[in-house]
Amino acid sequence: MAEFQMTPSTIFLQSTESIDHYLELAGKPKGFKDPGMAAQFRAELFHLEGWARIHRNWPVEKEREIFEKIRKETKTLEDVLGRVDLLLNLLKEAEQKKSDVLIKVFSDDLKTARRGLKHILKKDGWFDKKKSRTDKFRNRLSKIEWPSDKDHYAYLAKEIVTSIGHLQRRFEQEIRPELSKPLTHEILEHDVHEFRREIRWFAIYFQTGQGLFALSPMPKKLSVEDKKLVSAFKDSPFIKLPSAVYTKGWLSPLAYIELTRLIQIIGEIKDKAEKFFFMKEGLMKAGVAEPLAHQQAVAWYGDVTSTTVSKMQEVVDEYERKLPLKQISQDLAEGF
Repeated sequence: MAEFQMTPSTIFLQSTESIDHYLELAGKPKGFKDPGMAAQFRAELFHLEGWARIHRNWPVEKEREIFEKIRKETKTLEDVLGRVDLLLNLLKEAEQKKSDVLIKVFSDDLKTARRGLKHILKKDGWFDKKKSRTDKFRNRLSKIEWPSDKDHYAYLAKEIVTSIGHLQRRFEQEIRPELSKPLTHEILEHDVHEFRREIRWFAIYFQTGQGLFALSPMPKKLSVEDKKLVSAFKDSPFIKLPSAVYTKGWLSPLAYIELTRLIQIIGEIKDKAEKFFFMKEGLMKAGVAEPLAHQQAVAWYGDVTSTTVSKMQEVVDEYERKLPLKQISQDLAEGF
């Protein structure tokens, strides 16, 4: 893998190189049948998609269109990989429940999803040896007239701070009211999952920054609550943001760890509720009547529709009490 002097612009190049690395390891579309390989590849796609996403308000229109094309094309593949990953997990769950009906449903759906993955990988030229999709990304990026690193850093900080403000307003006006309603699959996807996805993007920006963003030293005096938080996440790879000589954005470690905690907790809540709805819908797809399918899903997972609402209410209350993104926004506004 090529060595780069890390700047906001070369992060794009490093991301494409990392994607090339996993494409080379996979060798061909079938190589992504391995769940571990697919998960690592998907993480790299998230990094590239995130870095393109953060440039969605780039001031030069033609260059902004380049970022948007990269984001869309990367997201298309990531979505298909995500579908395969979901069905692998659902199939595993069906096997654990020893449900022949669901094993058949999810096996058939998985075959379809894998065909879709193979189609996207080939159609979009991810394995094209003459000019791969990442080669095209690099060619597009070479046409951009990058500003000075200082101005680029300033853009990134302003964009993140502005995005945090937008999310907070959307949370108050749209997401929070929906989270107090009886849970449906639509609310799970459009509000619970969407809220997690939105706050996770900020973590992805910081992780993808490869040292552009780092954690400030931990305060010497911590409350009992903060000590528990730090202890619970001290070994997590997701809270490590190594500093570098080019670090520009210094973030509160407690706010960042709290952000990580929220992402993890909402993910756990979402995953359980998601299984409930997909298993129920899988039974209905196989011809089981809705009341019986619902009854079986409740027998497996409990009354998720009510417990998820109460758990998410606790998460929302914690989010509003600690406001980790507000602290991060202040950190960036002060540091750039």
